[in-house]
Amino acid sequence: MAVTSIHPIKSTLVKALEYITDPEKTDEQLFVSSYLCDTDPSKATKDFEAIRKLGTGRSSVLAQHLIQSFLPGETTPEQAHEIGMELAEQYLRGHYQFILATHVDKGHIHNHLIFNNTNYDNHRTFETNENRGKDTWKDLQQISDQICADHDLFIIPNPDLKKGKSWYEWQRDQNGESWKNKLKHRIDSAVMASNNFEEFLEELHKRNVEYSYQPHRKISLKFRLTDEGQERWTRAKTLGWYYEPEQLKKRIANYSAFIRGELDFSPKPKLIDTTSGRYAEAPGLQHWAMLRNMQEASKMINFLTAHGLTSVQELENRTVLEFGRRMKLVADLNAVQQQIDAVSDSVSLIRRYRKLRPIYEQSFTATFRKKFEADHKKELEEYARIESAMAKRFPDHVVPKLDRLQQDRDALIQQRNALNEEYKSCKREIQELEKARETIEQYLQAADPSRTESLKKETLE
Repeated sequence: MAVTSIHPIKSTLVKALEYITDPEKTDEQLFVSSYLCDTDPSKATKDFEAIRKLGTGRSSVLAQHLIQSFLPGETTPEQAHEIGMELAEQYLRGHYQFILATHVDKGHIHNHLIFNNTNYDNHRTFETNENRGKDTWKDLQQISDQICADHDLFIIPNPDLKKGKSWYEWQRDQNGESWKNKLKHRIDSAVMASNNFEEFLEELHKRNVEYSYQPHRKISLKFRLTDEGQERWTRAKTLGWYYEPEQLKKRIANYSAFIRGELDFSPKPKLIDTTSGRYAEAPGLQHWAMLRNMQEASKMINFLTAHGLTSVQELENRTVLEFGRRMKLVADLNAVQQQIDAVSDSVSLIRRYRKLRPIYEQSFTATFRKKFEADHKKELEEYARIESAMAKRFPDHVVPKLDRLQQDRDALIQQRNALNEEYKSCKREIQELEKARETIEQYLQAADPSRTESLKKETLE
């Protein structure tokens, strides 16, 4: 899932470009790309300006700053940069100069895309040319969601129920500073500890979450944290579609089934129903539909044969095993990502420490010490916080070398990438197995409904 936001830049364009192309944030500018301009911030600023001078000059906006953020461990830097380029191509359609930078120095990977506010071809502004108004964020998010889906990344279901949020709010969520985020985590934890909805409500109390559940009312479920001083109730819908009662019940059932090694199949009709409607009234059309169903079932039987499966029971057993393997891969991916985050945090901490250390040392030798300290108050305060964090992270006062940490992180990223590819393969396998089972069962049931109960005992020929 990628969260997007966009806002205009009206001054200090060069500083914004310097920030997003910072070598420390982009792995020595390995993940920096540009279109119709230079990657150097100063030169790119002049390239943007040259095109703006060809326009009317009435707009105060110099450029647009687009941010696309991914969940921790969701993607690799290479894939994120590729997704960012696709987003730029589809959203801007080749009409605007831009610089794309993928930041990899934090726990979550994110893209920064700064593009000229003036169209390269007709020299009109982005606002005038696109005329998107209040739908700018919505259009951007829809394009981003589609690209993420194409790359097999998770996207938020029912996006119309999910309001956009600012970059600041999203960062607070990721850092665990949002009370909504805390509430979601506790609800998720209760889901995983429950076998049914009644147990879920009991688990909420154990986690200091007060609830009001009145299924007959329009607002049937709401929560609040009892240990965080939250006075007002939070509606389930406010937290997102995933936290509404019916969805919570499904999540509890699915998670319980996974733990028990069982599956709850919900077949979606893929074959043509030849027993009703126009097919029942037209023998020729019914015959054609039956042939199509036979062809589809034949494909699925061939799929099972290729996988060495001879019965529906073997198919179900194989699918259960694949679900178990997928859960194990998710756990392994989470563990590796935690290691990557820890190493990345150490790298960022050491880099920032080295950058601020000279200012700290200069404060002791400055001719006008009080003035120097006043002028560099923020840097000196940050240095004090970082020095304290360094002491906690490296209690033996042995600071590892950056190149060694980079090597460790690269090795972990390769391990994560390999696990991610295995996870995708497992996910595709499960989808194919589910489709095969549903198709064959529906076909045989349509041919002879009385055989439904004995289906699992029969051998496929």
